Amino acid sequence: MKKLISAILAFSVIGIAASTNAAVITEATADTYIRSDLSERSFGSETSMIFGNTGNASFSHGLLTFSLNDPGLIGQTVTSVSLKLTTTGNDLSSSTSYTLNLFQLSAANSGWVEGTSTATPNANQSTWQKRNATSTSNATNTGTAWAGSQGASTSGTDFSSTLLSSVTGNPQTSASGTVLTFNSSASFISSIQGAIGGNISLWVGNDVAERDFFRIASRDNPTLAGPTLEITVVPEPSTLGLVGLALIGFFLRCRRREDASRIS
Repeated sequence: MKKLISAILAFSVIGIAASTNAAVITEATADTYIRSDLSERSFGSETSMIFGNTGNASFSHGLLTFSLNDPGLIGQTVTSVSLKLTTTGNDLSSSTSYTLNLFQLSAANSGWVEGTSTATPNANQSTWQKRNATSTSNATNTGTAWAGSQGASTSGTDFSSTLLSSVTGNPQTSASGTVLTFNSSASFISSIQGAIGGNISLWVGNDVAERDFFRIASRDNPTLAGPTLEITVVPEPSTLGLVGLALIGFFLRCRRREDASRIS
């Protein structure tokens, strides 16, 4: 009996030990940026996005959507998450230090559409003016407005007021291929955990007064990686480990019954 229990225990330990942290890497399913100085335009098919201020209060906000319906995420507990953006080139007219902030886009704006245009939008594409612009006018878009204000700019309405993460870099020296990483935080983990099984949309930007921006590779970029989430989860204990522990409990219970019958 002791040898049998020892063998089962060994298999259980192996099974449980196999349930180590696992990383799930997912690429953006949609990404774009919207610009205040080109407010009627859609940039959905561009290979390089602009996040920040290109000068003269010309603000650009990044919009990213990720699918969290990966089987490796379903039913698992998220322990850490990071977002990686790859730059496509530097900007010598920016300062030497600029911070991008990351927020979760509100549910009211979750229906934004990347689109395929690099000029005036076709039907149902997101611009600074509209969440879903339906006109191709060079002056004014018609369609569905953003929940709060143009450019999805209102904290608490267009995007959550809770900061998920930030990253600071040097736009002057961020040559093509530089990776900017938004590191894990409790709020970032909570947002990802709550969206597992569906999609999550993220807002990236920081409307500073001076010229400061990063050029970021989109998912359409042919040579550089687009926006990528790396999610670490703790899988449930393996079936082998659970079955082994159950068998140990069963044999111990039988052993106690045998001992009790001998005493009586």
